[in-house]
Amino acid sequence: MSHLVLKDIDYDKINIKESLNKYRIQYKDFFTIKGIPINCKGEVIFYNGNYKFYIDEESYKLLYNIQSILKYKINIIKDFIKTDKKGNYLYFTENYYTTSRLKSNTTDLYLNIKYINKNNYNTIIHII
Repeated sequence: MSHLVLKDIDYDKINIKESLNKYRIQYKDFFTIKGIPINCKGEVIFYNGNYKFYIDEESYKLLYNIQSILKYKINIIKDFIKTDKKGNYLYFTENYYTTSRLKSNTTDLYLNIKYINKNNYNTIIHII
């Protein structure tokens, strides 16, 4: 199995498809990609039984632009970029998969911004 990761994103190619329980995020280029697969650099911190992935400035700009596009298209969604005194981060709950992927020495992650839940308007981001 292999994964496609986008290097240069044309924000006009981000589309939202509504289904019964969620908004599916797609990237339409020569073919349709389910989600927005990207690479982000940063630092993992284990925090209160879960993980914070503090993103670097370049990754922040990319994620902020994606978040802005999604909020423009669906204005009621929640921000998926969180901020505290240390900086900007993505929050991941601890489970068997995140525990194996989010080690303290992890400096980059391949992520896929997949969909938005309709019942709580949280953006679902998978680690690939």
